[in-house]
Amino acid sequence: MTELVQCVNNLSITTRKVVRGNHSPKTSAFVRACSAYCFITIPSLDNTFIQLNLYLLSAQVSLLNRCLSQAEALFKAGIAALLETPSTMTVDGKAKSSEGFVVQYIQNFLSSLVIVPDNPDQGVLILFKGLLNVIRGYQFDSGETVRVKLYLAVLSSLSAISQEKYLYHVDRVESNDTLYGHDAKFLGEVEKLSVTVVDEILNHLKTLTEGFENLKVQSHVSLLTFEHIVAYADLADEAMFQLAKNLWSLSQKHSYADSKQVTKVMTLLKRKAESNEHASKLMKKING
Repeated sequence: MTELVQCVNNLSITTRKVVRGNHSPKTSAFVRACSAYCFITIPSLDNTFIQLNLYLLSAQVSLLNRCLSQAEALFKAGIAALLETPSTMTVDGKAKSSEGFVVQYIQNFLSSLVIVPDNPDQGVLILFKGLLNVIRGYQFDSGETVRVKLYLAVLSSLSAISQEKYLYHVDRVESNDTLYGHDAKFLGEVEKLSVTVVDEILNHLKTLTEGFENLKVQSHVSLLTFEHIVAYADLADEAMFQLAKNLWSLSQKHSYADSKQVTKVMTLLKRKAESNEHASKLMKKING
């Protein structure tokens, strides 16, 4: 079955190459049928990890062929399948935690979601919200720090979709930068979701107040979040500026911050300060 799904996806891509991305009614119907075949076949596979990879691959192929409804259905199925992921997987005959697979899968998934256009009938960023719910509810073996790193990956992706022009696109597919045209309402929805994610991170930080290991994690997570705010947030916003300042203070509070990580973050801040007055102001505040 796995080979069949791969063959069908390959056939769909070959068709796209033959028509050079300019589908006729017949080829369009054909690639939609290919997507539908993948959608109904993947659930019959026994291996959840193969299912996940094929859902994402088939969704990407559908998107390339402008089968937007089919791509959306496959992305949603991939998100739902994450909830069924076993805690262990077999690699070279040995059982190991599946956490690394899940983390990498979600990161790859986010990269694809950046360019997936919203379905007007489903609401704004419905796929992002679905994936965020999975991240929020998933039981990670190594604890909450992994969840926070994924929250930060979500923030990076939300920053990308708030740009006026995206860095990459699918040929002949209008992403949200074109659909919304940097509309204030869309940006407001992105901001709401970003605030939700930041609140989740801050709530986690509040639980790390006692014990050597917890304080080390608190310092690490605070510095990571500070780095993301410097890289992606609008420091002209007073609340965001203050949050960055507070996160820096928290990361340095117990002197547990990793020196290499601090050097990396400060290099980023100095580079941004060269062209951004608010970053320059922040650098002076934390150095003063």
